[in-house]
Formats: sequence, C-alpha cells, structure tokens
Amino acid sequence: MAMNAQKFNQLLVTGLREKSGLEAARPYLGMSGIGGCSRKMYREFVEGRQIPSDRDHWYCWTGYMHEAAIINLLGITQQRREIVAAFDQRFKGHTDFEVGDTVVDIKSVGWEKFLRLQFGEEISHNNIAQVQMYMRHSAFFAHAVLIYVARDVPHRDFSMPFWAMDVAPDLELMDILDDKARRILKAIDQRQPPVCNCGWCR
Repeated sequence: MAMNAQKFNQLLVTGLREKSGLEAARPYLGMSGIGGCSRKMYREFVEGRQIPSDRDHWYCWTGYMHEAAIINLLGITQQRREIVAAFDQRFKGHTDFEVGDTVVDIKSVGWEKFLRLQFGEEISHNNIAQVQMYMRHSAFFAHAVLIYVARDVPHRDFSMPFWAMDVAPDLELMDILDDKARRILKAIDQRQPPVCNCGWCR
C-alpha cells in the first residue's frame, strides 16, 4: 500500500496520542502538583483530567524525550523511585533519577522561561515544592537538583540550553506542603472542593 505524506501525518498524531505518557487520571495526589492550585488537584483526583489536546500530548512526550536525553548526556543509569507519604499513601510521587543522596528532577521549558529561571527573574515554586516533598518523604535524599532544558533555542540567541540549580531542604516549606496535601485529601474524602488558589478554576 502506498504511503503519502498525509498518511504519515495521521500515523504520527495517532502515535503521539498513544505513546505520550500523559495520564488521563491518577488514583493518587501527585507530589509534582502540590505547589499548584488545591482545587485543580482536587478535580483531577475526583473527576480526572480534562480531555487533553494534542498539544498536551506533545509537551508530555517531549518532556520524556528531554529527560532521556539529559540522562544519556550524564552517562548514568536511570533509577526511578516511588515516594509515598507516611501519613497517607494516596500522596506520592515518582523521581526522575538519583545520584547518591541527591534526587534530580528534569524539566523542559520554553526559551523565555528558561532564561528567566536561569537569571533569577522567576522562581519555579511548583518544581521546588515537588523536590521538597521527595526529600521530606524519603529516607534517601538530603539534597535536590533541578535541571532545566530549553525546548527551543532562537536563532542567534544561543547559550547552552540546559541549566541545573540546587534546592536545599526547607523544613518550614515542607510542613506547609504536607498540611496542604492533608487538607486536599480531607476535601476529597468529604467531596467538598477546596478554595481555588490559581484564579482560573473558580
């Protein structure tokens, strides 16, 4: 059977939807989202995620692609670990990889955000919250590193498109995030949506 360009495009879109790794629903409260909106996390737990667009699938797929590329550049063997909160097994996360007592998480972002993060013009509270929870709820990690990868590099504006930052344990923030997770789980049990923190899902 002859294969034209249109058929290849259709196959690529179908493959993206099937293999992106994007989860329609999670039977747990993810540590990766604990820095975000409480009501959004509630809804995703109770109702599942909104129907994802092909763009959502693309970002998820490219995120895993960049993660694999960074691990390949580092020349290490990936070790993923599930981290589960002792106070409720429904609050959990999954690490990208670890080196000794350091947990490392990889994030792919657009070029403008990459520069804002690199030069301290923006703080990624959600990413910091995620690795704080990995350190709090694991007996293995005393330190964390976030590695950012630029998804795009504009012509004539090139610098090395990856950058790592240290994240030290913050016990006060850990306590705040744990309390937040407990409140969301209680709201789930009582089927009472918590207050929206983001201004978009009220």
